[in-house]
Amino acid sequence: MVFCYFIATPKKERACIVSTMKTSSARIVTLAFIFITAYHASAYTPLSEQILPETVAVNRHLLTVEGLLNTTVFDDRFDEEKLETTEQINIEGIGSFRSERYTPSGKDILIQSGRKAFAEIHESSNVNIRRLETLFPLIYFHNSVDSPMDNLHYLGFDTRIVVFDRANDTVAFAIGTGDTENPGGTLWIDKKQGFPLKFIGIGTVEGECISLRVDYLDYTRVKQRFRLPTRINYYINDKLLTTRTFQKVSINQPIANSFFETADDSNSCIPLAHFITARD
Repeated sequence: MVFCYFIATPKKERACIVSTMKTSSARIVTLAFIFITAYHASAYTPLSEQILPETVAVNRHLLTVEGLLNTTVFDDRFDEEKLETTEQINIEGIGSFRSERYTPSGKDILIQSGRKAFAEIHESSNVNIRRLETLFPLIYFHNSVDSPMDNLHYLGFDTRIVVFDRANDTVAFAIGTGDTENPGGTLWIDKKQGFPLKFIGIGTVEGECISLRVDYLDYTRVKQRFRLPTRINYYINDKLLTTRTFQKVSINQPIANSFFETADDSNSCIPLAHFITARD
């Protein structure tokens, strides 16, 4: 009946029907094209080389950081299984870091000079865990666009791997991938604003592989231009180990080179092991 009706329809009406069908078909094709384009756009993941320049731009002119922190260390060796103390940190450029933390046994000192890190501490059984704390200059200080890529390679990242993920409920790019069976590092970077959110690396304690994680939280602006976290959490195998909260911070003030020198007595200065990488 439809076919017969079409034949019997006047010529002008037939032309109108054909025109309407063509318009509908064009709309369907257009909508399909839009959906396909949107899908590919959402599925596209940029390369590390495209992500990291924005991270560099966040703190491009950051030269030094001096901070006074409230630090809580969770350990059954202390009363109430935790130690609440103060800590002073000094950072200059990519390779210079110093931490002084006060404990019931005395003062623990952590120093990074270049890419070597050392500890002068009273409890050394899990000393390699504190390698996590030396990451700050490697992640936040960049003197060129090439430096973050170089730092990630040094830390054992496979920078060819980038995926979309979430870190602390924030949409992020995750650069690198790794776990205790496939060693390597992963760095989560805020997709919208470019600053670091989380790091996971693989270390060793008493010959066993462990997952070491840092969460960079509660970002604030310092001097209206720099973006820095005010709270940093450290984990071992997803168990909270240490929380640091910044109380005071000073930016781009001169720091004496002697702050980053290690003691001559090798017995008091323990080298910290590097993170395990796929190359190892």
